Amino acid sequence: MDQKEVKTYSAFLIVILLIILSYFIARSYLASILLSIVLALVFYPVYKRILKHLKWESLSATITVFIAFLVIVVPIGLFGFIVGREVVSLYQSGVLENIGTFFGKILSENTVVSKVLSELIEKGFGFVSNTASSLLFDLPNQFLQVTVMIFAMFYLLVGGPSLAANIKRLIPFKNKEVLIQQIKDNTNAVIYGFFVIAIINFIIALIGLYLLGIPHFVLWSILVAFLVFIPFLGPTLFWVPYSVFLFFQGNIGVGIGMIILGLLLSGIETFGRPYLIGKRVDLHPVAILIGVLGGLPVFGIVGVIVGPVVLSITFILVEEIMKE
Repeated sequence: MDQKEVKTYSAFLIVILLIILSYFIARSYLASILLSIVLALVFYPVYKRILKHLKWESLSATITVFIAFLVIVVPIGLFGFIVGREVVSLYQSGVLENIGTFFGKILSENTVVSKVLSELIEKGFGFVSNTASSLLFDLPNQFLQVTVMIFAMFYLLVGGPSLAANIKRLIPFKNKEVLIQQIKDNTNAVIYGFFVIAIINFIIALIGLYLLGIPHFVLWSILVAFLVFIPFLGPTLFWVPYSVFLFFQGNIGVGIGMIILGLLLSGIETFGRPYLIGKRVDLHPVAILIGVLGGLPVFGIVGVIVGPVVLSITFILVEEIMKE
């Protein structure tokens, strides 16, 4: 091995070590960094439009970050506060136990089914409660996470073109432009095709469940919003069992109202998402489902957005590698 090769391998080794060291330094804020990248991609057209009128990069980026903060970060914070309060109230009311026992009797005379359902419901809401509690009781860390996200997004918007050019040079694939466009389309699809639909369904469910007089309607509405991320079934997982429960309880009128509301929610998900994301994006259902379920424990609440984006991009890169 000559001296030139030694220098090359030494430089390569140093770079690898620095990358590993950088990961350990930044891993506490990895979720915030990833979220800032996603938001910068989604809100970049907004930034360009504002920049076109103001002709001032820093001010345009500041306004764009503020808009993203109001649209994304504030709702997530409110979600944590509301869920934490509602989960405790719902758990203390005994409603979850009654629903688990009710469906256990329908499915089997054996009390094992009832116990399993009750345990699943309790663990599910326990996970949501813990996530919400972490948002409430870890406020200093959450503040730092939001601060990192804001600064990272700001500099990503301002330095977007040069950064994109550098990344493009590093991409080892032939169809770089097509690949980058696919990543942009999939990122926008997660935000607009799932997150926006989730917000719309949350608002409609909130109004509908309130008018029907359903207890803890805020928490059920949040559950409906989360179910949007589950392929094929979505809100059906909520309104079908709840309608059956209402009919067996003798609440025929409310049960019919729940079915009407459920069909509306499912219709919005079925027809609204293709309208928002278009036909050019083919998001793999498995990537969305695993991205949401796996993203929550890894990245916290922002994993609902970051998880599906990371996995969908991974699917694109793997597909591109297989082609080449």
